[in-house]
Amino acid sequence: MAPAMRLVMTQMRIFDAYNPYVFPNDPLGAAGVDYKMPVAPGTEGDAYLAALEKGLAEAFDAFVPDVVFYLAGSDVLQDDPLGGLKLTPADIIARDSLVVEHVRALNRPLVIVLAGGYLPNNGAIIARSLYTLWPALDGTPLQ
Repeated sequence: MAPAMRLVMTQMRIFDAYNPYVFPNDPLGAAGVDYKMPVAPGTEGDAYLAALEKGLAEAFDAFVPDVVFYLAGSDVLQDDPLGGLKLTPADIIARDSLVVEHVRALNRPLVIVLAGGYLPNNGAIIARSLYTLWPALDGTPLQ
C-alpha cells in the first residue's frame, strides 16, 4: 500500500485579475484576494497585458510560492457575455505565455486549470494556447 499523501498549506496568496462590475460581488470572497488587479470593462489586450505584467511582478516579488495554480479563464475574450473585456485569441496566448514565463523564472511547478468562458469557440482558443505553450512547459510539441 502506498503511503498517504498529505498537502499542508501554511501560506497561500491569491492574485486576481477581474472586472469589478462582474466579480467578486461577494465581500467575503473579495477579502480573500491578496493581490487585486481590477480591469475596467472594455479593456483591450495591450492594456490588460501591461497591467498583468506589472501585477505578476509585484505579486511574485512579495511572495514566492512553492507551487502556482493558474485559473486560465477565457471569459476575458471579446464578446464573452460575462467578462466584459475585449481580449483577442492572440491576447489569450500572450497572457498565458506571460504567466508561464513568470512561473518558470521562479523555477516553481505550475498547475493550469481551465476556468470561465462562455463562447462557442472558447475550447478551440484555449487548445491553441496550450498547444503554443506546450514546449515552454517542458513537454514534447503536440502533433
